[in-house]
Amino acid sequence: MFSRKGDVIPIIEREKCTGCGLCATHCPKGAITIFQNAKENTYQILFRQDLCDGCGRCERPCPEHGFQLQQRSARDVSGGSSKVIFEDRILRCTACNTPLFPEALAKRLKAKVTSSGGFDLPFNLCPSCRMKTPWKEERVGKSKGKNKAGVEGG
Repeated sequence: MFSRKGDVIPIIEREKCTGCGLCATHCPKGAITIFQNAKENTYQILFRQDLCDGCGRCERPCPEHGFQLQQRSARDVSGGSSKVIFEDRILRCTACNTPLFPEALAKRLKAKVTSSGGFDLPFNLCPSCRMKTPWKEERVGKSKGKNKAGVEGG
């Protein structure tokens, strides 16, 4: 895609990025990595320019279309050090305090579920705590009746 190793830098549109990490998952060279600091309560996506070969595999899987590679300028040289390209607070389970995922991801998921007529999910609970809460009975009850879209459940 780009001519030489180290020729590109990632540009992330902060208002679109949810921190899902698909860019890091699809990077074959390890130039994009995820760092979670539970102590500081931060979630970061990091980029190492010296490892990037400009293949573009990080751009394609972005579900929000908020990630792209661009030709770097002479002042965009990070060398062998990692550069933070996305940072957010980690959402934690309100019951057990387990780190879950970036707050931006929870907001986007909740908005999509709500706009599609689905029922509200407790995005602030980990899978274990979700199964222990009264919400479980509410969810089962809703699936047997009509959901918000008015469709009969099973």
